[in-house]
Amino acid sequence: MSNMKNKAVVLIIDDTPRNLQLVGNLLGEQGYKPVFATDGERGLSSAIANPPDLVLLDISMPGMDGFEVCEKLNNNVITKDIPVIFLTARADMTDVLKGFKIGAVDYVTKPFNNAELLQRVFTHVDLKQSKDIIRNQNDDLQIKNTALDKMNQIIADSANDMKRMNEQLEVLNDSKDKLFSIIAHDLRGPVGGIKTMLELINNPAAFGQDELTEEVFEALLQAANRTWYLLENLLAWSRTERGILNVKKQNVAIESVVADVIALLKSSGHEKKIQMVNEIPKELRIKGDENMIATIIRNYISNALKFTPKGGTIKVHSTTEGVNVKVIVTDNGIGMGDEIRTQIFVKGSYLSTHGTNNEKGSGLGLKISKEFVELQDGIIGVDSQEGKGSSFWFSLPK
Repeated sequence: MSNMKNKAVVLIIDDTPRNLQLVGNLLGEQGYKPVFATDGERGLSSAIANPPDLVLLDISMPGMDGFEVCEKLNNNVITKDIPVIFLTARADMTDVLKGFKIGAVDYVTKPFNNAELLQRVFTHVDLKQSKDIIRNQNDDLQIKNTALDKMNQIIADSANDMKRMNEQLEVLNDSKDKLFSIIAHDLRGPVGGIKTMLELINNPAAFGQDELTEEVFEALLQAANRTWYLLENLLAWSRTERGILNVKKQNVAIESVVADVIALLKSSGHEKKIQMVNEIPKELRIKGDENMIATIIRNYISNALKFTPKGGTIKVHSTTEGVNVKVIVTDNGIGMGDEIRTQIFVKGSYLSTHGTNNEKGSGLGLKISKEFVELQDGIIGVDSQEGKGSSFWFSLPK
């Protein structure tokens, strides 16, 4: 018994020194470490300051009696789990029931039998230490579970980060594939046209012509313009993808910007006999980046030229909505259904369709227009009906 419970601390609270000596010697011989208190107050203070494994408590003491000490021990967070055995000559049923009610675990009556006292001490010390082991194991398990939860969260966060990185890589790969597609296909047409026209200029006789016509130069100019527009969009797209664009907001004379774009695209409109009308008031000013606004309008009108049949009309007009101005490019072209309309400005979705004269396009211009509008804190949209034309618009502050 002594080997098993060596160094277990037993607090003995009794106002009779002889009882303290007898019990202390008995426990010491069995390997326990006895601690003594001669009254209830000292015993309570000792238990709180240095919690023992067991308390042997006399009931009848002056001042704070055993019942009060037991009750205070049981109500204190530090001592509530320490087993208390009453060691007393008062063994009537009322005292026994009261002791158990306030938290005692056992009774030993005076004069006590040594073997009985040791057995009860051993039983409750063993039970207390077993509970302590279980409690400590539970605490350790709780700590490990907490650490495991944190590790699982780290793993989950890492998995989410990996997923986001994979999604970003997919977007980058998609952008790369799109860029290669544009370079391989969309640039090939206009550059090939320029090459053919230059060969014709260099050696007209080889093509069965004695002199170059105005149509040849106009076709050459159109091919060069298409190439330039596409390269401009590619450069703008590259800058937006890398996040290196700076927005320089100023008061922009929108009518003048539209006039310049129409003049730039005049040859393309002339080829299809499409009338381009500027209905923007000369005095109208909007807050934004002039170069970005010019690119947006150029892409809108270029798109309208592509999908408007010969003899059609493209109109650039505006409406004022509160503190914002809505700039609208309207055509009477082929229009589009809801399925195409809802995908036009979706990032990562590239819709490249042929125009009314089988013109090719990258689908890149409208994506860039959306990014430019959003960089200026504006709103972009399109209204369209299949067979009735389209209205592409953006809204910026006055």
